[in-house]
Amino acid sequence: MKRKFLAVVVTAAMVAGALPGIALAAPADEYKTETQETPDSQEELTEAIARGGEIDLTGRRIELTSPLSISSDVVIRGGTLVGTDSVTGNLVTLMGNNITLDQVTIQTAAANKSALHAYGTALTVNGLTIDHSSAAGGAPIIISSGADAVFSGDIRLTLGNSSWYGINVDSAKADFSGADLNVTTAADAQSVICREGESASVSGVSLTVVVTEKDGGGSNQQTAYVADSNLAQFVAAKTAAGADVSRIELHKDVTLTAPLMLSEGMTVSGASDGFAINGSDALGRENVVTVTADGVELNGITIRTAAANKSALHIYKTETILNNVTLDNTQTAGGAAMLVNGGTARISGTLNLLLGENSWGGINVDTTNGDAGVIFEDGSQVNAAGEGQNVIYVDEEDRNNGNTVTITGAEEAGLAQDADGNYITADAEEDPEQPEDPDKGDGPSEDGGASDEDSRPENENPAGGGNNADGEDSSDDSAGNDKDQENGGEGRAAGAPKTGDDAGTPYAALAALIGSGAAAGLVLKKKKRLG
Repeated sequence: MKRKFLAVVVTAAMVAGALPGIALAAPADEYKTETQETPDSQEELTEAIARGGEIDLTGRRIELTSPLSISSDVVIRGGTLVGTDSVTGNLVTLMGNNITLDQVTIQTAAANKSALHAYGTALTVNGLTIDHSSAAGGAPIIISSGADAVFSGDIRLTLGNSSWYGINVDSAKADFSGADLNVTTAADAQSVICREGESASVSGVSLTVVVTEKDGGGSNQQTAYVADSNLAQFVAAKTAAGADVSRIELHKDVTLTAPLMLSEGMTVSGASDGFAINGSDALGRENVVTVTADGVELNGITIRTAAANKSALHIYKTETILNNVTLDNTQTAGGAAMLVNGGTARISGTLNLLLGENSWGGINVDTTNGDAGVIFEDGSQVNAAGEGQNVIYVDEEDRNNGNTVTITGAEEAGLAQDADGNYITADAEEDPEQPEDPDKGDGPSEDGGASDEDSRPENENPAGGGNNADGEDSSDDSAGNDKDQENGGEGRAAGAPKTGDDAGTPYAALAALIGSGAAAGLVLKKKKRLG
C-alpha cells in the first residue's frame, strides 16, 4: 500500500483564515471485540473500561469530575469527554498495553492540564478532536515513556494561550503518516509537535524543524515542528526567551507571514532538495530574511521575494555564511537580491542570483552602518540572470563616507570589475549602443519603471524600514523618505518601482538560463548609472 502523505493545517490567532488541509485518512481497523452497553456517566464508563473490549460512546457526553485512567486494553468509539474544574491535573491518562480511540472528542476545563496522556501504551487513533483552549497548561496530547502512537484520520487540536504546544512526544514514538493534522495555535511560541528525548521519534510530518538547545526541562535540547504561518513568529519568540535556537531545517517549501529574523547564531538548511523560504504579501515592504547575529550559516536553501517585498536577504552589521544558496528577487517592490548592510557575506559553493525588472541589483554593499564586503571562498561560483543589473554594486555616496568596501575573490568566482567599480559577470560585455536614459533623475521612466536615482536602495535597518542602527524606522515608505532624502536628494516618492503582476522575468525562464549556462552571456551591467 502506498504511504499517504500528511497535510498540515495551522491557524494562528494572528493570521486570518486557515490553510486548506488534504484529508487522506486511513480507514478504521476492523475490530472484533464485543461491544458493551453504552455508559452514561463517568462511573459507568470506568466500570466498562475495567471489563475491557469495545465501548461505544457515540452520541454520549460524559463529564469527568476526576481524572480518567485507562489501564485495560479497550477500543473507545465516539463520544465527548468533558473536563470539569475539579480535575487539576491531566484529564485522561492511557496506561493499557493496546488502546484505540476512534472519533473521540475531549474538551478541557480551565483547571485541567493535558487532555490526553499516553504513558507507555500502544495507541491507535483514528479521528480525534481536542479543545484545549481553556486549559491551565500542558498540551492537548502527551506521548511519553516508550509509548508508540499511530494517528490517522482528521486530528483537530485547538490550543489556548496557556497551552505549551500541540503534541509532546517525549522518549516515545508517533507516526502521523495517515493523519490530516489540523492545529489552531494561540501564541507565537507554540509548535504543532514538540519532540524531546534521544529515543523520541516523529514520522509522517513535513513541517519545518526548529531545534532549541535550552528549551527542554533542565536546559535540554528540544525539537519543534512548526507551521509556515507561525515560523517567523516562533523563532523570534524562542530567541527572545533565551531558548538558544541552533538549527532550522526545511522539509518543504515554506511561505512566511512575517519577516524571518535570525538574531542568534544558527544553521538554516534546506536538506538536499534546496527547499525555499518564500516571502508573501503579508510581509509588506520588508525583507524576507534578515540576519543580525554572527554565526548564522545558510546551507542549500532558496530565499524568494514576493511582489510586495524588498530584498530576499538582508545582512545587518554581522558576518553570514552562504553555502549553495539561491536568492530569487524576480518579484520585488524594489530591492536587491542581497543587501550587505555594514556586514560581510562569505560565499561558498554556488550563489545563484535571480533578478527582475524592479530589482536594484544582485548584491548591494552598503557602508552606511560600517565597513561592508563580500568574500568569495575558493571554488565558489556566481550565476546571475536578470534585467541588466550589476551583480555587485556600491552606491556612490557609500564610496565616500569613510567606511571601507571589501570584495575578495570575485574574479575567481566568475566576476569582473567594471569602470564604475561595480561587478558584472566576467563574460558579460557592455552594449556600446545603449543610450543614456534621458529621464535620469527626473522621476519615472516612460515605461513606468523607476529612474536611476529613484532605483537606488535605501540604507535599511534590520526590520527593513529605515536607517537607524537600533532598528527604529526613521523613514516613511509611503512618502518616499529614504537615503536620497538624507543626502539631500529628491527621494523616490515620484518614481517608486512599479509592483504589478507583470514585474520581472518568469522564474522558470531565469532558472533555465542559469541551468544552461546562458546566464553568463547576459549583460549584467546596470542600464542606468547609479549615483
